[in-house]
Amino acid sequence: MTAPAIPARAAPGHTFALLDGLRGVAAILVVVRHAPNLFGLQPGAVETHLAVDLFFVLSGFVLAHAYAARVRDGLPARAFLRIRVIRLYPLYALGLALTVAVALLSFAVGQGPGFSPSALALSTLCSALMLPTPPEVSNMQAAIFKLNFPSWSIFFELIANMAFFYGLSALSARRLAAFVALAFAGLCAVALQSGDLDVGYTWNEVHAGLIRVMFAFPVGVLLYRHWIARESGAPRRLASGNAGAVACLAALTLVLVVPVPALVKPVYDVLVVACVFPALVYAAAGITPGPRLAALCLKAGAASYPLYILHAPCVAWVEAVGRRMPGVADRIAAPYAGLAFLVVLLAACLVLVRVYDAPARRRLGRLAIPKPDQTLQADRTWQADIARS
Repeated sequence: MTAPAIPARAAPGHTFALLDGLRGVAAILVVVRHAPNLFGLQPGAVETHLAVDLFFVLSGFVLAHAYAARVRDGLPARAFLRIRVIRLYPLYALGLALTVAVALLSFAVGQGPGFSPSALALSTLCSALMLPTPPEVSNMQAAIFKLNFPSWSIFFELIANMAFFYGLSALSARRLAAFVALAFAGLCAVALQSGDLDVGYTWNEVHAGLIRVMFAFPVGVLLYRHWIARESGAPRRLASGNAGAVACLAALTLVLVVPVPALVKPVYDVLVVACVFPALVYAAAGITPGPRLAALCLKAGAASYPLYILHAPCVAWVEAVGRRMPGVADRIAAPYAGLAFLVVLLAACLVLVRVYDAPARRRLGRLAIPKPDQTLQADRTWQADIARS
């Protein structure tokens, strides 16, 4: 079979600052959703589950930018997988360690975390290998990652990465579009059956998570192919200054937080994932914000992955401390507690990226790839390429 024509990459050094901004905003809203008590919200009041689908679209776009040409030129599968795991693992491992520490604290104070010590040990081992906890350990309704539950999307992200390497990157545009159309039919079926797209993280609906990523990720790849073909290696602005950038960020915030009646949720979710997100990503890829807003977007993008993978254990720690100090907790009124938590977590994430994540990835890279490998440079073109809710 003739290899598909893969467009050249964007100009060397080109950064998609606004895409970083979109990812940062989505990650912040995921934190708000998973810490309703701190923000004075009812559980489910902020339904930002579609942020995960946006992360998948962005990931497809970014990996096509960073790796499509390298895969075509013969990048080995083992090298590609090492690069991807090294990119994700240090912060992933930190999130797991924080979660295990909370569980051990619960055992120590006589408030079990909801499962036995043996289940904790097996879940920790599976999670350390970036694998789900077997359903036999819990039940079919339990999260596939019992400890740091947002890890479910990281698992599907890695599946999509390998699908990209072994198949999606080699498909012609027409065949890739046909694949997306088939996945879209599955997405519609999932939304109609479940009532929305807030699915995929438990064993009884794990197929839905696979369908979500296998629609959104290839959409991102397809978007990049079309975008770079139009750009022809010379990115142009679709809007000057900050007006277009602010419009994109505001539009994303609106579609993620607007209350949607249950009756129309399936249609709303599918339309957002299939139409709004691709349009936002495609437009934002060609918008160059002003220097200050661009710098802010890049920082938000750098913090997005640590925010996503660390927020759940951090929320658990805050709630655990609050239970041990009820008087202090009562004096900290929501939403100020949530805002303070978010500011501190954002600052901590930016520090962790610099003092922990980047050095750890460099060390792991030296261990995994003894000789300097230029393919690692691809991962440095984007501060963080996932996120996963």
